[in-house]
Amino acid sequence: MMARTLPIYWGNPRVAEDFNPRSFVDASDFPNLDALVERIIELDRDDARYMEFLSQPFLPGNKPTEWFDRRRLLDRFEQIFDTTGPSVTEQRRRKRMFSFGCWMLVKRHDF
Repeated sequence: MMARTLPIYWGNPRVAEDFNPRSFVDASDFPNLDALVERIIELDRDDARYMEFLSQPFLPGNKPTEWFDRRRLLDRFEQIFDTTGPSVTEQRRRKRMFSFGCWMLVKRHDF
């Protein structure tokens, strides 16, 4: 969006709560990948329809949602970076405890 291109979104189905669904192509709106590709080709060939997407505000009602609040974002980063995690020794112990072994690729011979 910041590059003024038409985003093709494939992710959280609740994306329309945070972004204007008329400002991007949502892959979940299509029954399969072929239908999505067909839509992208249509938009690529029709400048007016493509520009309709680009003219839309990114955010619903053109206003930031609660998740775009600067203080909330900074608080979350502070929480992430201030939280002390397990020690390196503890991480190694956990890794060994939950190790499920190694996987190997072998060539199968059908005789």
